[in-house]
Amino acid sequence: MDKKTRDKEFALLREFAEAWGQMDSLDLFEKKLSALSAKCDECSFAESQNELICRFFPDGTITYVNNAYCKYFMREREDIIGNTFKPFATEEDARLIEQHLALLSTENPSIVYEHRFIIPGRDAIDVRWLRWTGKALLDGNGQMAEIQTVGWDVTENKMLEEKLRENEDRLKHLAHFDVLTGLSNRTYFNSRLAEEVSRCKRYDRRLVVMFLDLDNFKKINDSLGHDVGDLLLKEVSQRIGICLRDTDIVSRLGGDEFTVILTELAKDEDAALAAQRIIDAVSRPFILRQHEFYVTVSIGMAVYPLDGENGDTMVKNADTAMYYAKSQGRNNYQFYSAQMNAAHMERLTIESQLRKAVENREFVLFYQPQISIQTGHIIGAEALIRWIHPVKGMIPPMKFIPVAEETGLIIPISEWVIMTACEQNKRWKDEGFPPLTVAVNISMRHFMQPNLLDVIAEALQKTGLPSPCLELELTESIVMHNVDEVIRILQKFRETGVQSSIDDFGTGYSSLNYLKRLPINKLKIDQSFVRNITADQNDAMIVKTVIEMAHNLGLRVIAEGVETSDQVNFLRTLACDELQGYFFSKPLPAEEFIQLLEVFRMIS
Repeated sequence: MDKKTRDKEFALLREFAEAWGQMDSLDLFEKKLSALSAKCDECSFAESQNELICRFFPDGTITYVNNAYCKYFMREREDIIGNTFKPFATEEDARLIEQHLALLSTENPSIVYEHRFIIPGRDAIDVRWLRWTGKALLDGNGQMAEIQTVGWDVTENKMLEEKLRENEDRLKHLAHFDVLTGLSNRTYFNSRLAEEVSRCKRYDRRLVVMFLDLDNFKKINDSLGHDVGDLLLKEVSQRIGICLRDTDIVSRLGGDEFTVILTELAKDEDAALAAQRIIDAVSRPFILRQHEFYVTVSIGMAVYPLDGENGDTMVKNADTAMYYAKSQGRNNYQFYSAQMNAAHMERLTIESQLRKAVENREFVLFYQPQISIQTGHIIGAEALIRWIHPVKGMIPPMKFIPVAEETGLIIPISEWVIMTACEQNKRWKDEGFPPLTVAVNISMRHFMQPNLLDVIAEALQKTGLPSPCLELELTESIVMHNVDEVIRILQKFRETGVQSSIDDFGTGYSSLNYLKRLPINKLKIDQSFVRNITADQNDAMIVKTVIEMAHNLGLRVIAEGVETSDQVNFLRTLACDELQGYFFSKPLPAEEFIQLLEVFRMIS
């Protein structure tokens, strides 16, 4: 027999002896003896249970705990009995326990409640959750004499419930918010837009829906990688948020598309001011992973109720206005108008028909000659694509090239141009004409494709055209987008013998520091400077400076847009190397271009 059990039996014996000494009659003794026997039986039963059993007076003083209770709280019985439960609970939980127990009464004799207990462990404080059933023990007069509680540990259940709640909250968050930017997503946006439209309809108010799309974002992903693209989207979302009020709602629909709900607007001009703030904020330079670059944004806006009486119509019309903003040069905002629908439908029609044109090879190449200013001979040609629509006839490049770039169709189109130009140049060579250099324009999207070098190598190999007879024309925007990567790619082309040039030079923001590092062969002066070269001293000085600078860097110079003999003579005095323009010939189909070659051969 252990000490605790022995002490317990001695205590019962003492109580029995006291009862014997106070015996007034046999009946009274039998009653007290029966009560003590029941109490002993109860105590023995309680000690055998795994549940925590505790009895205490209404004031909280503990009168009895079973062995499981002592083991659970890692305390000796004598340290517990006579104290209250407060040392085991936080101050807040102790108040909750008291509030629960205060509910016990003769009318409400039992309750169930949960709370935390603090278990002092060896190295740390362990906080556990317990669930209790409380029962009021009444005396002979029907008054509450003691309270008995039976408890068990539910910590694991609580932890599981907490985890489930966290997962549920996370799922709710994922269902309504964008993981990358933290902005609300399409689902949440549509829900809030429906609410705001309903509110505006009820109180006769206005709101504006903005549709935002980053300009040329795909070029960022293609050139710098999706990691940098993701960082850019996060930075852009923060800049947009700074430009808006707390009452406005900004969401990311996906990719580089964002939407905004502007509420509580006094006038439409307030929306225009907000749009311009966003444009200005996004236009500031971004510095991400040691790369500095610029991004612009196009914004379309639809006003409720003028531009739609429901959320879907508002978003569709704002999207249409955004595409119109892009067609107007990008980096601007436009309010929706009914006329935009026609333009939008035309663009969708062009996109659909352009896909068929790629499949059906509805394109042809025209060639505009490039003239040596020293010899007057044709030394090259620029290959210019034309779309011959089976119904509409010839569609100019400015009509379909932007759509091709946005949709990615520019890549198969460019591959066709490269192969066709190489084939045609090889035929001219085989027919005995002097070697010519054919120049093809390369878009940013195609230039950053990892297989471009393979595409060009395959075209040269299949046609048998010498690599120096092919020239790639790049715009300044391509070169300045990611200079280090462009230099790396151009160096690979130089190693194969393929030539390269910068087209429309002077219209961008080329740095001379970068220019001297570029492994290129030629600069092409933009026709906007050549047009007024004999009348505008500023243009003349720009052209003169570009030619001198290029020659100092070992580069040839070609001037495009030459239309008059005065321009020819002026450029000759500046020692320009090559000329291109209507003064010599407009772009010609291949069969007419060969006739021009015959004419120049006869003259020479």
